Amino acid sequence: MCSMSYKAANNSYEAYKNSINHILESNKDFFNNSNITGIFGVNDHFGMLYCKEIAKEFPQYTEAIRNGQYKIQIENSNCIGQKTFFSTELNTEISANIARYIYHALVIHKYINTKFNSNIDILEIGGGYGGLCYWLQVFCSTINTYTIIDLEEANHLQKYYLNQVNTPGITISNVDNFSKSSRPLFIISNYGYSEFNEFYQTLYKNTILKVADGGFMVWNNWSGIINFTDLQMIIEKERPEFPDCPNKFIYF
Repeated sequence: MCSMSYKAANNSYEAYKNSINHILESNKDFFNNSNITGIFGVNDHFGMLYCKEIAKEFPQYTEAIRNGQYKIQIENSNCIGQKTFFSTELNTEISANIARYIYHALVIHKYINTKFNSNIDILEIGGGYGGLCYWLQVFCSTINTYTIIDLEEANHLQKYYLNQVNTPGITISNVDNFSKSSRPLFIISNYGYSEFNEFYQTLYKNTILKVADGGFMVWNNWSGIINFTDLQMIIEKERPEFPDCPNKFIYF
């Protein structure tokens, strides 16, 4: 599976951490802070594509959204960092960020239901500002605990957001603080793990991923895919497909 041409990103995180600290220092403007979109977001065009994909793959949830079943949750989470647009497919005002989080949450929820028939623990490696954590807990009733492992600065941002949207979230910043329970452990890392430098990829491979019972990643290192787990990996093209972005969905 590991590509001979694979090369880990050589990322430094100082600029990323400084940007998050700047956002947190101006928290009175947090929910209108365009820097959120610049760091984590997608634009309206991509958001519309995610809405189309939701309607295509998840007609039952699409109908529920159209009928207002998730109106409160959408309004609750729409408040951050980006203007909204009207989705004809979903019959609602929505931001591009939230459209992507809803779509990824539904993809992951569907996979969890095919893999486990009991309550699970979720661990997300690199949690953005917390949007996926919010939406997975909206859709997936079998989550027992949800943990986000990230840089300390990002953890502060996630705690702030999840508190604002009244979502119980557990965030830790050090793998040494994590211990696996007797429940199945499901790992998520959307655009995170594949972007990490070699130090963080090795750290998480030898600790958290080593004890995973399943998981899902959106992979965007185009040089190849490494063997980060001993579990069987199912690899698909990312949906929706974006020109010049050969990202992958990886289920394991």
